[in-house]
Amino acid sequence: MLPPKVSVILLTFNRKKMLKEAIDSILSQTYRNLELIIVDNCSSDGTDKMVLSYKDPRIRYFRNQNNGIIAANLNYGIKKAKGKYVAFCDDDDLWMPDKLEKQVKILEKEKEVSIVSTNGINFDENGEYGFCVKPRKSAYISQRDILILNVIIHSSVMVRTKIFDEVGYFSEDPRYFSAEEYYLWLKILRNSKAYMIQEPLIKYRTHGGVYRSKGVRHLQILDRIVSDLYKSHYISKSNYGIFIAKQFLFYVVNLLRINVLYHKLGLKFY
Repeated sequence: MLPPKVSVILLTFNRKKMLKEAIDSILSQTYRNLELIIVDNCSSDGTDKMVLSYKDPRIRYFRNQNNGIIAANLNYGIKKAKGKYVAFCDDDDLWMPDKLEKQVKILEKEKEVSIVSTNGINFDENGEYGFCVKPRKSAYISQRDILILNVIIHSSVMVRTKIFDEVGYFSEDPRYFSAEEYYLWLKILRNSKAYMIQEPLIKYRTHGGVYRSKGVRHLQILDRIVSDLYKSHYISKSNYGIFIAKQFLFYVVNLLRINVLYHKLGLKFY
């Protein structure tokens, strides 16, 4: 058997039914030269028996306790990878059949690109409801672009495996929890480019009919990440200034929304 060109990292925890759907969408890819590395955070719902019921030799199943740090199992999976490229998928998301095939073609052709992402379709148990990302004028994404608006969807990403030797892995710092991937994308894009396939090649599951929200606490985590990377010289002064201006605008908008709500309730907001 040929060594796999693409290593797919799929983390899971007690989501047996959704995980099976994700596995099926990955194994059904038109691009066949892959390995699927499933890292299970010691599920107790029978996930192990379900995964081991597959007879596909491309599946490699591991159980590893992450102690509340998701990045720990991402890095665990990356270190097991044998492929030239690494792709990521969340256990509640799905891939379109030609996703990997189209991404491999981009990375083989575009030597200056280190990350290839795609657009996605939001969906839940009631159906589909629109693209994840508004179509862009340019397919190329810079560090400055994602400092203004991060359009890179984790479950859509494929990267060159060698990039981890150059910039390191996902940060396991608990202060960056829920934005570990943003930290890594910013580091990669200091000296490289990303390419976004405008076509939706993943289905991004939402829960309770609500898009995975990013509240004030998340904005604070982003502030911390960007500040730390600026101090470490991964982000230029001009790019840092653009990010600060954008964050300030978000905070002002949130305060205005709160003020409007308080007025409707007949309260004062200071």
